Amino acid sequence: MRLKKCLLLIIVFSSLSSAKEPVSYDVKEEGKHLIITNLKTSKSVVFKNYKRYDNFTIKLPFEFEEELSAAQKKLVARHIADAKVFFASGQYSKAWNSLTKAEGIDGKNPEVKTMKGSLQLQFGNKKEAIKYYKDSLLIKPDQPEVRKQLKNLKSNG
Repeated sequence: MRLKKCLLLIIVFSSLSSAKEPVSYDVKEEGKHLIITNLKTSKSVVFKNYKRYDNFTIKLPFEFEEELSAAQKKLVARHIADAKVFFASGQYSKAWNSLTKAEGIDGKNPEVKTMKGSLQLQFGNKKEAIKYYKDSLLIKPDQPEVRKQLKNLKSNG
């Protein structure tokens, strides 16, 4: 069991760094989450609902997601803001391109999914709009306006 734990930590740490030189990491607990950050690159791995064993910390089941850096979050926000301006001015293709860029950075952003759903409606693609609205609700279930839109789309067709 100890070997598996060591191997798991090696995999995690190697995924945070491709450097051939020694790298320092910050390991912190936030509630039930463990965050391991490469101090040189600021790249983080978040373990949700991890369990502690001896001096090793592992997460069961083994799933992790990378935390976005502050710069990445700002870039996503900028792409979303651009998309809103393009959408409001009827430049739907440009809005789509901005959202696709945001989605490339943060594929789990519910606002991006919702806006892509709205754009699909503008393009006349009702089935695709429904798919994006559902994706948004999977990421963030508490969105009454998206639920209402989805319900209207399903009842009309």
